[in-house]
Amino acid sequence: MGVQSIKYFMLQLEDLKDKQTFIYPVQRWIRVERHYHIYKLDAFLSQFAQQPEARKLELAHKRRLYEYKSTIKNGPQQVTNFPAH
Repeated sequence: MGVQSIKYFMLQLEDLKDKQTFIYPVQRWIRVERHYHIYKLDAFLSQFAQQPEARKLELAHKRRLYEYKSTIKNGPQQVTNFPAH
C-alpha cells in the first residue's frame, strides 16, 4: 500500500532555545491526507489535546473501524470485528 502502510516513524526535533536535538518516536498511524502537529512529550489525554478538533476527527475515524454487539442482555458491548491492520 505504499505510504499508507507506515506504522510509525522517528522524528528529529531541535530545541532552538536550548540548542538541543532530540529523537522522538511518533507511535501512531500516519494518514496521508492529514496534517499533523507534533508537540514535545506528545502524550495527551483526549480532553487535554492541544488540537481538540484534530483529536475528535482521529477518534471518530477509530470508532468507524470497529463494530460492536451485545451478547449479554444489559451487559457491556463487545467488538465483533477488529480491523485487519
